[in-house]
Amino acid sequence: MAPSLHINVLSKLYRGEHNVLVGLHPLEATLPLQKLICIVGKSGSGKTTLLRLLSGLESPTEGTVFVDGMNTDVVQQSMAFVFQEPRLLPWLTVRENMAFSKYGGITIDESTIDYYMKQLGLQQYDSFYPAQLSGGLAQRVALGRAFCSKKKILLMDEPFGALDYFTRQQLQRDLYELYVKESLSIVMTTHDLQEASLLGDIIIVINSNGNHEIVENPIAQHERWKEDVHVLERRFACIEKLQSMIAND
Repeated sequence: MAPSLHINVLSKLYRGEHNVLVGLHPLEATLPLQKLICIVGKSGSGKTTLLRLLSGLESPTEGTVFVDGMNTDVVQQSMAFVFQEPRLLPWLTVRENMAFSKYGGITIDESTIDYYMKQLGLQQYDSFYPAQLSGGLAQRVALGRAFCSKKKILLMDEPFGALDYFTRQQLQRDLYELYVKESLSIVMTTHDLQEASLLGDIIIVINSNGNHEIVENPIAQHERWKEDVHVLERRFACIEKLQSMIAND
């Protein structure tokens, strides 16, 4: 049985000189790992703040995060972060960017890099530099860098939000195939409810009024990519349910 990620009354306040801004209203959740979890909500509701709190990039005002048998520090050390933009190092090649975790003391075999370059269709760009890549290719490298780190939990902040429809659709499929093949744990934010209903096993609706909700995807993993009319009906129903939850925020 896979362990669970426990989020205990996690919240964030930003204190200004004369006022206080709520970054995230308290969230309480127990989420099974080896699942793909999508976080949706309006802009400013706290989606990215939640990811940053989970990763340790920011400290919570209150609350804790832990995985069964692991304290917060150990959990955060087992996470990799994929940002909205690729954030590749311009002086490194595609291969060198994907191996970047080695600078943090993580041993990465060349065979691991070769494997993910093949999985993400990057073999022919091995010696290219970021300035020579399209936005979609650069984001593939960012994904590859996260996978090469061999972290147990991948956090992704709208990783496909800036891409065109066709590139986004292909990368969604690439990500999902790797997730299923390797039994990864992924937590990602998205504004795209169709993306959430397609990728997410579990969907967290973050609301700025604090009424957060958790929804299980009614469509089984093996059916997600089918164009069968019954699957599409369930997907549209799921999207409508999410729209209603967010609209009531």
